[in-house]
Amino acid sequence: MTTIINLTVPPDEFPLGSIFESFSGVDIELERVIPTNHALVPYFWVWGVDTDAIADAFEGEPAIRAIELVDTVKDGGLFRSEWNTDVEGVLKGITQTRLVLLSATGSEERWEFEFRTQDHEGMTEFQNYCADNEIPITITRVYTIAEMQVGTQYRLTPPQEEALVTAFDAGYFDKPRESTLGEIARNLGITRQALSERLRRGHRNLIANTLTHRRRER
Repeated sequence: MTTIINLTVPPDEFPLGSIFESFSGVDIELERVIPTNHALVPYFWVWGVDTDAIADAFEGEPAIRAIELVDTVKDGGLFRSEWNTDVEGVLKGITQTRLVLLSATGSEERWEFEFRTQDHEGMTEFQNYCADNEIPITITRVYTIAEMQVGTQYRLTPPQEEALVTAFDAGYFDKPRESTLGEIARNLGITRQALSERLRRGHRNLIANTLTHRRRER
């Protein structure tokens, strides 16, 4: 049975977490994870910092071979990283087990990962790897694809869910609006652009796993 697993690790347990030592108030969100020749080449967004200063923040990180700036937007940028998966850590644990990484977001507080696995053995392998390498992980949610499809889960990452609920409670979706993106972003401690992106992706996931799913069932 296909299972979705959400878990967290401390911010310094993932290679990109070294950025938090140099910058505060930064958010990172993986855009894509592509398996190629047994390596991971993820695209990731960095929000809340000058993109020109990003590369220096990763100097000396053994798990990162190279960082390349792909595109820039207001308050952030899209990067691509090539990993050195010979270095022990969360990244190597992912590549050596049968987990599929669906999403990952990082902040000064923690990294939040979402994995898919065909059976419990994949998660057990990852947990054993982390235990052997003294990597602290906290499982926050486990659910099946069947549960997701009937509406109890919508493939929202915790930051997306927090953004949507906070915006709803603040009256952002009301007419007239009772709050602005800037006000909600300040309340969450993130940039306006980061909030806008979380709302966009959250809406996309909600639609993909509710409206379009029911349409496919007809």
